[in-house]
Amino acid sequence: MRAIRITPNQLSPTLLTIQRFNLVWQKALGTIALKVEIDGLYTDAFFYVIDADTSYNALLGWPWFYTSKAIAYTLHQCFKYTEEHGSEKIIREEANPFHMEDVNYADDKFYKSADSGTS
Repeated sequence: MRAIRITPNQLSPTLLTIQRFNLVWQKALGTIALKVEIDGLYTDAFFYVIDADTSYNALLGWPWFYTSKAIAYTLHQCFKYTEEHGSEKIIREEANPFHMEDVNYADDKFYKSADSGTS
């Protein structure tokens, strides 16, 4: 939230509780709808905000893929979508998503590289 200058009062209230990768349950701080740009794909996304120490900033779920008309390939860690003029575009995984100094072990534990098949 700090990185994109969103304050807690901009969040809409929610009663949702989220189970994280480490199997800990956590109440969401609120929700927010934002415009998202991913390598030329411009869409709207709805986010549940939590206060957690993770290696990622956002997770895009199946509702986002459905409304964005994107197809996820989890085995290959990529997704594909069709641009407005009809050409297909593939967004591939980041080659080294856990290169930061402060990596959350639970994130790395559940990530498998599409090339190596190992974490």
